[in-house]
Amino acid sequence: MTAATLNPRHLTPQDDAALMAAANNLTASHAAHNNATNSNDATPNTTDGGMNPATEGLARSNLLRLETSELLAESALHVHPGTALSPPNHRGGHSLAGDGRVHYEAKWSPVARKYLGDVSSVVYGLGGCDLSPEVCLAGGSGAGGGGTSGEGWKGEKGVEKVLQSANGEGKQYRVPLVSDKFQKSVMGDSKHNSNARGNGEWKFPFAGGKSLHLEPIGSFAHVGNAGLANRHANGNVVPVLDVAVLFPAGQDSSGSNGVGSTSAFVSGKDYLNHRYGDKRNILAVHIAKQLSQKKHRSKIGAVHLTHVFGDARKVALLLTPPLDVDESFTEGKKNGKKGNKTKGDKDRDDKKRKRDEGNETKTKKKGNKLRFRIRLIFGVKNEQAPTKHHPEEYSSDEGDEEQGASSWNCWIPRTRLFPDRCNNRGAKLNSKDGHDNPASVDESTPHHTNALAEDIHLVSTTHLISSTLATLTTTGSNVTPTSSFHETLLLLKVWALQRGFLRGHDTFTTTTLALVLVYLYRTKAIGRRMGSIQAFTTFMKFWSEVDWLGESTLTSGNNMNAAKLLAHKMDKKAAFVIPEEGRNESQTISHCEQSRLYAKDVRDNGHSGAPKTLLDCYKAHYTTSSSPFSSIASQSHHDSPILLDPTMTINYLARLSPSFVKESKAEAHAALRLIHGKEREGASGAGAFRKLFLETNRFWTRYDAYVRIPLEVIPKIGGQSGGAGKKSKGHGGKTGREEAKVWGQDASDIGYDESVRRGVVGVLSRALGDRVTAIRVFSSGNGDIRSNANVDSGDDIATKVVLDSDQCCAIPIRGGNATVGYAANVSDRAPTPSALPSNDEEPCLVVGLRIDPNASRRIVDRGPPAEDVEGSDAFVALWGEEHAQLRRFQDGAIVRAVVWNAPATSAQRASGHGLLRFAGEDRSMGGIVERVTQHIVHVQFTHVSKKGKNPKLVSFELRDVISLIDGVISTPQPSPYADSLALHKNVMSAFESLADFLRQNTVTSMDNISGKKVSALGLPLKIDEVEPLSPCLRYSALFPPVPHPLLGGAELDGDKRKISGVNEGSPVIIQIRFEGSSKWPSSMNAMGAAKCAMLIQLADGIEKMKKEGNRSAADDLDGFDGPIDVTPNYLDVGYRGYSFRIIVRADQELRMLRNLLNPTQEAVALRLSLINRHVRGSMHHSLIHSVHTRFPSASSVTRLAQR
Repeated sequence: MTAATLNPRHLTPQDDAALMAAANNLTASHAAHNNATNSNDATPNTTDGGMNPATEGLARSNLLRLETSELLAESALHVHPGTALSPPNHRGGHSLAGDGRVHYEAKWSPVARKYLGDVSSVVYGLGGCDLSPEVCLAGGSGAGGGGTSGEGWKGEKGVEKVLQSANGEGKQYRVPLVSDKFQKSVMGDSKHNSNARGNGEWKFPFAGGKSLHLEPIGSFAHVGNAGLANRHANGNVVPVLDVAVLFPAGQDSSGSNGVGSTSAFVSGKDYLNHRYGDKRNILAVHIAKQLSQKKHRSKIGAVHLTHVFGDARKVALLLTPPLDVDESFTEGKKNGKKGNKTKGDKDRDDKKRKRDEGNETKTKKKGNKLRFRIRLIFGVKNEQAPTKHHPEEYSSDEGDEEQGASSWNCWIPRTRLFPDRCNNRGAKLNSKDGHDNPASVDESTPHHTNALAEDIHLVSTTHLISSTLATLTTTGSNVTPTSSFHETLLLLKVWALQRGFLRGHDTFTTTTLALVLVYLYRTKAIGRRMGSIQAFTTFMKFWSEVDWLGESTLTSGNNMNAAKLLAHKMDKKAAFVIPEEGRNESQTISHCEQSRLYAKDVRDNGHSGAPKTLLDCYKAHYTTSSSPFSSIASQSHHDSPILLDPTMTINYLARLSPSFVKESKAEAHAALRLIHGKEREGASGAGAFRKLFLETNRFWTRYDAYVRIPLEVIPKIGGQSGGAGKKSKGHGGKTGREEAKVWGQDASDIGYDESVRRGVVGVLSRALGDRVTAIRVFSSGNGDIRSNANVDSGDDIATKVVLDSDQCCAIPIRGGNATVGYAANVSDRAPTPSALPSNDEEPCLVVGLRIDPNASRRIVDRGPPAEDVEGSDAFVALWGEEHAQLRRFQDGAIVRAVVWNAPATSAQRASGHGLLRFAGEDRSMGGIVERVTQHIVHVQFTHVSKKGKNPKLVSFELRDVISLIDGVISTPQPSPYADSLALHKNVMSAFESLADFLRQNTVTSMDNISGKKVSALGLPLKIDEVEPLSPCLRYSALFPPVPHPLLGGAELDGDKRKISGVNEGSPVIIQIRFEGSSKWPSSMNAMGAAKCAMLIQLADGIEKMKKEGNRSAADDLDGFDGPIDVTPNYLDVGYRGYSFRIIVRADQELRMLRNLLNPTQEAVALRLSLINRHVRGSMHHSLIHSVHTRFPSASSVTRLAQR
């Protein structure tokens, strides 16, 4: 097969089926070639046409290279931004403005540029006004002064419902507002009449669209659109083009706050206490309302509120162009005059409009579909390039902030971007508002500071990637701008999308993947001449081998205290800095001005215990003592990997949680095994391409169990009992001791929602230990990759929630539902958890668990030694005083331990703290894991509501389905009839005993009297093998047989009302194989008679041994009870309560049928029947039995499928 066979013109680009079919053809032809080669030459590792390891590796790499080249050809997308985003007075002269298009671009590129031009015209034309939090009211009034009035929205579809909700029980806001100034304004309004304005109202000026600047960022702005993919390679999501909306920042020199002033939008100390974030979100809602006005809808289309990086606190706008924009633009091109039609053309258009009036589907071009979306991301405009700084010229927010702005290209002082600073202070720290001193690890807010740096570096990050691409890309008017960087990034994007590792909360973004590649290219880990497969392999090796968290050498048996564990993790944790052009990594760090400022700050202020270097400071504040291998309690879980930009002011990997890092490292390691031909199942590497890039393995197919935790049971930080800590009796009986906290302290840094997510994962990881191999919270970006978006067509797109495989909550600005808003709470600075849109379900947190089948059965969790007071206190704080009790073990140790084999009492079930338990659940469905999870969530994350209602149960998904095949444990002594696994083991034990009896008593010996070989059973040939064929002997019987008293089975005690087995008449089929002999007959009829004679002699031998009574101790002749029946084809015998059916497998019979020269149809059918019964049946049994041995839950799955 040549490369021409997979020409893209022969493929159907409608969906991924074309690529999959192409890969199938290549793999099939490759396998056929291997089979043909092996059949011609049976000698392995030959040099002429054989597949020795070197040749096989070369063939595998060539096949993967060919397949990926076709994937890249079908997936790449190019859209040049042109000059559509420039201000009106700066446009013109560019070759791509207007209708221009180069040959390698998508056909709809001019449409996208025209649409961007329309958007920029509206944005730049916005007038100045004063903004306030009321802009964000769901259905409320808009901006003060020149803002949008609420009266203009009352006529819109669906807004009446929003207005009623907003004027009812409290105010509902479209976006989270959590700053201290917003809280003060809410408290000020609550003291005055609802129709009057309080003295504490928060207002700030917006200078209008002329102060904004729109600039493409991300893949849309990269050289050659690196990372931009079409819909079929983009998780079945239409391409989203990112555009930054940059607003000015700095000190208000005029001191005026009036409308139309030239003051900066953010200034002063807006970087503190979420003030910047609230201003940004309010501006986003204001612009969204302006874009969605009726006069702009024909050009702008639908406007939705969404968020960036999976952070609900960062609001962005998702713009969906009208579906008829392509048609109108194309018609304008056909006329040759954009917007200047002749009178005849206008008359024809009027007639057509009247003819199609009332039928909305006829007004659009048939088959027209959505090609792209635009996402507006808000950030800070950098008015000036950064000046060269010297250590003695830095400033802090203690002094004149204007001086800090002049020495740094942002209004934030550079020292405020150190990771040890606290930029989000609670009420207790507000008195220190004017000080710039390093905070402790517990009080610092590195993630909040990094979120500020993200908005500062929106454009510079794009330039960082593009500058690397420029050194690798060959560009020209007739050359498609591409390189191995482009191809590798696209492969990484597809690989991550198939696993749900992209575009969601706590996942990669295309930019973070590109930045890791930038680091590898600039450090020469990836060479300029490397191909995309080599670069992809290098990325996987780098990501899987680096110790991002400092936990690679930790084991479950370590006894470190919190300080030693933290020091160990900091020492082992890796941290990287992207080198500047022309410098290596160490030179970049030594010449970095931010690093010098930090060293001078430590030296001048004499901070004791502060890290000596800025890189060590990042390690210290992105590392906590939280670890699944430690018994020490930690209330912070903000560990993150570290990859810094050349200025060392932003950590590009700060949003990645430890659970994601571990999961992605495991997948990267698996990808390396696939590339090198070492698949998980031990097969050849021919299917590496399919498993890497075509097969979808997202959240709902990656784990063994899924737990739903209702959000309503999780207390607010500091507002309820639970994870925030509570007082209880100490170990010695003293009261008033505050329990060790296990989560919640990092809420001011990473936000309430993220604190809950990471807290649940961190605490469950500690509690479950090695019982689980992976634990992950369900995040956006894990939807059905094969389903189409439900809002790609229709006129009501502007009033619907965007639903696609990204699953990012995108709420329409028109007709939005107030229940998905955020409540304003004065008591704390954390918004109410967002309620994702659903039908009748309540919002909940979904956690996926991958269970270790062996360790999950452990029923005892032992605490640390008694002399370890800190560890013992942490153990009790984790499990609770009632559960972690002192116990003495056989080795003499007296420690606190938790035991999980006690069934839930009726009182526990009545109070909502217990669940029905099923027989065998510990082995088949992770019952102990479920009980541990339920207990930990109840102790650490739930509280009883004020109404006295008990919290809802936390349990595995679909757990009660197991009741279809297994019984419920309702008595202290479980019934043997209810445990299907025990019933399977009983019948398998009887089979093993019967097989040993037949093999031992058919061993032939020479009879001294007759001179012939005889056996105890009288058979002339020895039975070599006794092979099982029945489903009950491989754990697959829907109802495993129960021993029958009339067939030698003992009476079973226990409750017989609930059973998983049945006394049925179906026999247990087994087959026997005799030793080889040349005395077997040579005709089929004689062969059948010989087999029947063997069965008759076997039955007579058993009866004879029972009558004579001379037997060895190993013979269980008492087990043979009941009748023994012989037929020409089988022997039925009762043994230990089971009816066994014995058939004879004679390989000589198969050889005779195979050697027939002219077999009849009856002979062919007979041979096929014998092969299916004896050969394939035995192979099938061995395969299914091995699957159950490896996966204990396979038995339940098989039986449920039969049910």
